Amino acid sequence: MRYPDMHVYHYNHTERSTLERLARQHGVGEVLLDELVGTGAFVDLLAVIRDGMQVGVESYGLKHLEVLAGYQRGEDIGQGAGAVVAYEEFMANGDQDSLDRIADYNADDVRATRALRDWLVEQRDDAHDWRDAE
Repeated sequence: MRYPDMHVYHYNHTERSTLERLARQHGVGEVLLDELVGTGAFVDLLAVIRDGMQVGVESYGLKHLEVLAGYQRGEDIGQGAGAVVAYEEFMANGDQDSLDRIADYNADDVRATRALRDWLVEQRDDAHDWRDAE
């Protein structure tokens, strides 16, 4: 593998599962994706939290845990269902604002995942190594 120390941080299985489904469906990148999965490049932060700590939050969803990392969301279209509704609005009427709201919401998820990853690194004891995010 070209970048053996690379990690892809994500929250819950959705992103990885979607990549696997799309690779199979289109016959593109299956070998590389299998290699990345097999070498542990994908790091599910939800699993890290569930297996490694207890936190006093209502749920273990990203929106609840990002607060621990000090992340403040910019775009609020609700939970994931709000993004689905915004997409349906876009498909029905071509409203660019709906599509922009989805993009902003997804960008917030990426930034929140990074903030949560960085917060988790700060919480770890010195006996546990983490690969630095680039």
